[in-house]
Amino acid sequence: VSSRPVDGKPRDDMEIWTIERDADGTWSEPRHVSELSSPTDEWFPTLTADGTIYFGSDRPGGVGGTDIWRARYVNGKFQPPENLGVPVNTKGDEIEPFIAADEQVLIISARNRGDAVGAYDLYVAHRRGGGWDTPKHPGPPINSAGWDFAPRLSPDGKRVALDVRDQTEDIWIWDLERETLTKLTTSVSSNTWPIWTPDGTHIVFTSARDGRGNNLLRQRADFTGVAERLTTSVGTQHATSFSPDGKALVVQTYGGNFVDLSLMSMETLLSGKPATGTIEPQPLIRTPAGEAGAEISPDG
Repeated sequence: VSSRPVDGKPRDDMEIWTIERDADGTWSEPRHVSELSSPTDEWFPTLTADGTIYFGSDRPGGVGGTDIWRARYVNGKFQPPENLGVPVNTKGDEIEPFIAADEQVLIISARNRGDAVGAYDLYVAHRRGGGWDTPKHPGPPINSAGWDFAPRLSPDGKRVALDVRDQTEDIWIWDLERETLTKLTTSVSSNTWPIWTPDGTHIVFTSARDGRGNNLLRQRADFTGVAERLTTSVGTQHATSFSPDGKALVVQTYGGNFVDLSLMSMETLLSGKPATGTIEPQPLIRTPAGEAGAEISPDG
């Protein structure tokens, strides 16, 4: 999503854009996805295996203030967005969706629902035929008095990595089948914005440990070993999406008042070599506008 101008005209809202990679690995200029546009904001796009996009928006025609919407991808184009309706959406604000690749599990971040305990809480819903069951509120400690954001489903759809923003801000793994929550990180500094590697073996996350900036680290998801430092940048970095083959990682980079997108090669780590803290992201999109929440499509 980006607040950049559209057709040369400034925008006050966030819009969905795409860039495409050719056979040589070169990325195109961003294209405004006009078929998903509205006069209001679009947030947090995530994709299923067949290219269907889920996103949050406060556009007209919803159930509440901000709702979760979905658009199918047919013949190279997104179809008109459809509201997920009740019970996923309520009179409150459902803002951030994360959809499983097989479209069977949906996790949302929402506020002002009747059972909320914090500013934003996480809810999980399962597909039932052509619809969804009522999103379940798991309660504390998964939900806290603060903002609970950025849940990430494992590639097999059975576990969720999330940052529990209590006194220490750590990464936890929530087992949906066993209904257990286990802490992954134990650093005294904040550990946030987790993302799974495509093979489900590691979690990449942001941490300010060792007195450095908010850099990227990697830790095994089976609770063995210790965290490995991936970057040593001065600025803050958040990982947003892996390519399906795990060779590339899209990173949000923060500098001054701007948020930009960078691309980081992970091929050295795939070869089995240890992380050295020197795999720095390279610029992908940098403009005076803000770009955030990038998601690589299932076909790469």
